[in-house]
Amino acid sequence: MPWCGGCERWWAPNAATRDGRCPACGRRLDRRVTAGSHRPARTGPGGGAGPEDDVGFPWHLKLLAAAVAVYLVWRVVQLIAWAAR
Repeated sequence: MPWCGGCERWWAPNAATRDGRCPACGRRLDRRVTAGSHRPARTGPGGGAGPEDDVGFPWHLKLLAAAVAVYLVWRVVQLIAWAAR
């Protein structure tokens, strides 16, 4: 999906001009983008993604996973107490 850095927006592949420029501002569109990213892909000195592109899990996903783990542990404790009766 072509990305225009000047307009900061995505363009449909067929929306670009014939020479691959942005229809709004005329800058060259960058077709190298990372999946799910809102900016062009950057490469580090070794050709791979730079450390600024390493994205961890969001804090609310970690919180949700911890809450699910606590809930499941509690349910296992309840199951053991029920089976011991």
